[in-house]
Amino acid sequence: MQYNIAKDVDASYDAINRKLTDINILIRDIHQLAQADSDSLYLNLKPYLLADVLSVWQQDFAAFVQSKGFEFTSDIHVTADIKVTWDIDKIKQVLANLLSNSTFYTDKPGKIKFIATASAQSITFSIEDTPPGVTNNQLVEIFERLYRVDKSRSRQTGGSGLGLAICKSLIETHKGTIKAEHSELGGVKILICLPLISEQQV
Repeated sequence: MQYNIAKDVDASYDAINRKLTDINILIRDIHQLAQADSDSLYLNLKPYLLADVLSVWQQDFAAFVQSKGFEFTSDIHVTADIKVTWDIDKIKQVLANLLSNSTFYTDKPGKIKFIATASAQSITFSIEDTPPGVTNNQLVEIFERLYRVDKSRSRQTGGSGLGLAICKSLIETHKGTIKAEHSELGGVKILICLPLISEQQV
């Protein structure tokens, strides 16, 4: 482009824009992890009626997954009076990232399932999908920074390789836990457990 020899200028600009987007995402992800490492990640904690939040999320998640060509099912077991004190945008960021991963790494035609259940002191979310799955070792390793599963679980390259590490840091900053298991559907199941009230780390 500099020397006016690009055959397709528009295609070149598109390629540059995609690379710039990738770089911006990488910078954002590194910054977010750096904040978590230094205990300076800010949480905008506010009380919410969880059933109301999940009603909106459920529609958003279904539209996203179905637009990618997968079947989406959900099972919500949360009473109308349950309140949570979370940074709701960051929790949605985690769930949306996990659903996005499922659409990237699940063979078509496939299924993705979202479940939410409540107990007296905590909320559990699970996201699981159909094959392919991963090995026992990979169930632990997928949360490591820059880790990528082998090609049998990934149909495309790209991304920062930090998505699941960020999910882990955001859940732990909310004093919750996140882990991966083999799904009964044949793929991977991610389990998240969050306290109803999360306190910002000091």
